[in-house]
Amino acid sequence: LEAGASADLRDTEHVRVALAHGNVEMMRQLCQHGAKLPADWISSKSPYQLSTQMSNSMPSDMVQAINDCLRTRQLRMCAARGDLKGVLQCHRRGVDINARNCHGSTAVLCAMLHG
Repeated sequence: LEAGASADLRDTEHVRVALAHGNVEMMRQLCQHGAKLPADWISSKSPYQLSTQMSNSMPSDMVQAINDCLRTRQLRMCAARGDLKGVLQCHRRGVDINARNCHGSTAVLCAMLHG
C-alpha cells in the first residue's frame, strides 16, 4: 500500500480477505488507506462500532481495529456535515482528531471543505 498498491476503494474484497485471514495489521492498513468498508458495518445502529452480533463472531483485536476505523470515519463525516456535537462526541470517545483518510484529509480539512 505504501508503494502505491490499491486499497480497493470500490468494493470490499480486500477487507473481507483480511478478516477471513484474521490479519489485523492488514485491516488497519486498509482502513488507513481508504478501503471501502462493507455496508453492513457502516449501516449498523451505532456508527461508532460494529453491532454486538458481528463483534461476537470476530477476534477482539480485529473488532478493535474495525471500530477504530469506523470511529475515525464518523469523525470526518460529522466534520464534513458541520456537526459540532458529533465531532465533540467523537473526541470524547478518543478518536484521533488528526487521523487522515486515503486522500490525506483530516477532520479539520473536511470541515473546511464541506462543513
